[in-house]
Formats: sequence, structure tokens, C-alpha cells
Amino acid sequence: MSKKSSNGTRKIGRAGAMLIAGMLLLTLMSMPASAIGIAPGRTTVNFEPGMHQEIAFRVENNEHKDMKVLFRVEGELAQYVKLKELLVDFSAGEESKMFSYIIDLPQSFDKPGDHEANVIAQELPKDLKAQGTYVGATAAVATNLLVKVPYPGKYAEIRLDISEAQVNGTTVFIIPVLNFGTEAISKAKGTIEIRGPTNEVLATLETNVLSIPAKGTGELTAGWIANVNAGKYYAVATVNYDGKLAKAEKVFGVGNLYVEVKDIVVKEFTLGDVAKFNILVENKWNEKLDNLYAELIVSNDKGDQLASTKSASTSIEALGQTTLDVFWDTEGVQSGIYNTKVVLHYGDKSSEKQLKIEVTLDKIKTSFVGATAQVVGVEQKGILQNSALMIAIVILVVINLGWFIYMRKRKT
Repeated sequence: MSKKSSNGTRKIGRAGAMLIAGMLLLTLMSMPASAIGIAPGRTTVNFEPGMHQEIAFRVENNEHKDMKVLFRVEGELAQYVKLKELLVDFSAGEESKMFSYIIDLPQSFDKPGDHEANVIAQELPKDLKAQGTYVGATAAVATNLLVKVPYPGKYAEIRLDISEAQVNGTTVFIIPVLNFGTEAISKAKGTIEIRGPTNEVLATLETNVLSIPAKGTGELTAGWIANVNAGKYYAVATVNYDGKLAKAEKVFGVGNLYVEVKDIVVKEFTLGDVAKFNILVENKWNEKLDNLYAELIVSNDKGDQLASTKSASTSIEALGQTTLDVFWDTEGVQSGIYNTKVVLHYGDKSSEKQLKIEVTLDKIKTSFVGATAQVVGVEQKGILQNSALMIAIVILVVINLGWFIYMRKRKT
């Protein structure tokens, strides 16, 4: 996320009622939620005057049991949200159901920025007899509605995603840029500082350059050959967009990636059904690893998390390969390209791989995110020495070739 002082001022200035509502939501979310799930966790929309829109969401019956679910709306935008159903029944055989709500927004808001509401789904106790709203010690989950009211002029927010790598491998940095202003951004370019454990700058990377329309999104990328020791490192991304700055920071790892994602394939897919992701992984370690599982996180271009699903745990033999199966229910999902992250968990370690998935009516195509980048203003002795050596070799080859041609001509 970008760290803009205007954001802090706006958040501090929220009314006490919003604070109370937020505390209530946190309380609800901290309660046991194993019996009921909801997706997506957030839906972001760009404000339009008088906007009328229907938004779909899914409620999951995780324990496959008979239950009643109560819906209600809380938050600043509650008055603009209309639920199509208030109380629904689930049978033990129903794994999930699709629902929706309607938003009717006003012609304007007094302040730009974020405006929110939360649609809460709460499991009701089995012995409920009385009619009306009931708030008891039962599981509750929420899907968040986030309305982005444009800022006058140019205003961007960013985040930083990282595909980690082995020592001497290429670490890939991805910076999604979201333009929440009323004007287009002519030129957005990022720099990424790589810092070591003592905060020293190890490298500075430059990304590609983009222009981004008003209310649009773009993606900046850079790559870094991690010729450093294994361990934790720190990345600071700064995006300059037409003279304005946005920043994001993240800790990432280099090396110690004992398990690596080699390939991801989806076969026999139909949009609206459950997609099965076959994730081929390889154990780089010379010992067997237990309790290995994969987590698939799917987000849209606005950063809304649409799904988070995990594979079963398994073991992988030393230097061996195995396939982890992850399932994604695409009911209510639209065709398009989605940002996706695969996180491998094993023991007390984890590693991330960024990819894109293209969803069509009968196919899901996957591709890993790659990048090229220019390294500037850094002292990296390994890279400089390697480059100098390569140049010297090329010069020697040219000299020897020229001398060989010269000698042959003299003999003739």
C-alpha cells in the first residue's frame, strides 16, 4: 500500500461510529468461523454518481450441516446496500450457495477516498425459535464492500508482490499501480531498493514505464539476480508518477527454498465449476520433507482477494517431485486475467511464486510472472567482476581471431 499522509489524516478523522463498527466487525471475525465461509473477502468498486449495481458473493457450508444463516449490513454505506435475502437455510448436502446485494449510491460524497460497508453472514443457533434479529455466540464472517471515490487530479496507490528465488536466482518484484485520481497518469516508473540485515542498500532496480488512465491499473516489474547469502532481505519500492510519489515495503527471503514450484496445469475446466490446479513441486533438499501443502490465492486487478484455498498435506522424498492438487470454485467468477500467488508451506518455512491465470469459458491458462530490469547506482562486486571477465574474454577472442586471419593472409 502507498503511505500517503492524506490517508492517515483521513483515517484519523473518521467518526466514532465508524470506529465502533470496525471494532464490532473485528470481534465478529475473531470468533470461531470454521462452520461458515464467505467469498470474496472484499469487492472494490470505483464510484460513479448514482451508481446502481448488483454484487454477488458466495457462502460456504464448511461443515456440511443443516443450518440457518442470517444476513445483515453494517458500516458507513449500510444505508446504500440492500440485501436480497435476510434469512436462508442450508442443508447438509449444500456445500455453498450464491447470493447478492444491490448498491444504490448517492450522486456524490463529501470526501474522496475509501467508503465501506460490511455484509455479515452469521450462523444461527439450532435452537432458535423467536423471530427477528439474533446476535449470539455463533460463527460470523463478512464480505467487505469498498467504494473508491476518486481524488481530484492524480492519485495512485501501490503494493509490492515478490516471487522469491534461490541464491543466484532471479527474484521478481511486481508493483501493481492503482490510479484512484480523476486524471490519467502520463508516466509511472518505479525504483526498488534492496536492503540487507543492517539496512545497507545492496541494489537499486528500475522498473518499466507505464501510462495509466484515470481509475485504471497498471503493473511495474523488475528482476534482481540474488547473488547474496541466504536469508531475509528488505525491499522498498517507490513509484514516481508525474512528479508524485507512492511507496510500499516488504520483507522477502533469498535461498532456503527447499521446495520449488515447477509447473501448474488445469485440465478439463468449465467456467462455473470447480477448477483443479495440478501443482508440480520439486524438493531441492537432500532429506524427506513432511507436512507440505500449497495455498492458492486469487485476486483481481484491484487487489480484492477472490479465493484462498489449500491442498491436502503430504510428504515429498529427498530430491523428489510430487503434485499438489488445489481446488477453486469458480461459480460467480467472470472470464478474465487474475493475479495469483502460490505459497508453499513446509515445516516452519514458506515460499511464494507469483503468476497470472487467464480464465475463459472452457480453459484456465497459467503463466509465471517474469521481468527484466536495469540495475543502477549500486556496488555489486560479483556482477561487476563477472561482467568485466566476460568483456575481457570477448576482447581476447576478437584479438586472436584477427591475428589468425592476418597470419593466414601473410602465408598466402
